[in-house]
Amino acid sequence: MNFNLVRNSALLAQKIINTVPILSLVDKRLTNNAEEYETPIFIFGAPRTGSTLLLQLLLAKYRFSYISNFASLFYKSPVSAALVASKMFKPHDFTNLKSDYGFINGMNAPSEAGKLVDFWFDRNVETAKKNMKKLSEVLNGPFILKNLSLSLQIRHLDENFTNPIFIHIKRKPIYTAQSIILAKRKLQKNENDWFSFDLPEKNELLKKESFEQVVLQIKKIDEHIQEGAKSIEQNRFIEVKYEKLCQDPEKELDRIVAILKKRNLHVFKRQGKIPKVKIAEEIKLPNKEWGRLEKLVDKHFK
Repeated sequence: MNFNLVRNSALLAQKIINTVPILSLVDKRLTNNAEEYETPIFIFGAPRTGSTLLLQLLLAKYRFSYISNFASLFYKSPVSAALVASKMFKPHDFTNLKSDYGFINGMNAPSEAGKLVDFWFDRNVETAKKNMKKLSEVLNGPFILKNLSLSLQIRHLDENFTNPIFIHIKRKPIYTAQSIILAKRKLQKNENDWFSFDLPEKNELLKKESFEQVVLQIKKIDEHIQEGAKSIEQNRFIEVKYEKLCQDPEKELDRIVAILKKRNLHVFKRQGKIPKVKIAEEIKLPNKEWGRLEKLVDKHFK
């Protein structure tokens, strides 16, 4: 099925569903007496760095609470939706690592929840805290959220939660850039159009040739993350390298969870083994284009 068609259909459904006031009233009643959640876990980074894979692996080995695709449709009433989804739909198969540009198929599959992220963190942080608390009780695990736009909100999140945990996934810039270029060619009519979440520098970068635009996009995201992380305690900011995650996922997952446990987050293991991971690092561009990309990465990252 066409990826853009699925995405646009979901956005239309969201718009219609969230005009019904009774749903948000039910959610408000469910969370009325909830405490504020203090230690959410946020995953972010540049697009095409393996953030979805990292979330899938964490959920495959450990029990976390998260926003499902079904709950993300009801972004003004995610707790009610999560309760309904847990009864109506079969549990998600976490051993299946398939995804499409950040989208994981299945009603109970984890979602980036773009509309919910905007709704929560633009103006409803107190609602977010109560929602997270209830969701952590419903799904029996610490709350985790993967959304790449959070790369720009580190300070805002740190100021509004007591002890948030930040997980930054990184990948070699040249493979990240190649993956973005190939995604643009597949999903967009114009390779020069913007890909993924907006940056403050977007208009400036759009003036650049498409390959340089992508390389600078990755660089700017890293710079925003580094700036946001300056005031974060070391044991609340976890950096994960895509290459290491693929080479030894068990070791990387256990390292992350060991840090979470030091922050008094109790994470339970699931039964069974995590699925095997294949590292996606091979040259897919024609030789001439790969050479041009190498020069740009050398220029801006060295």
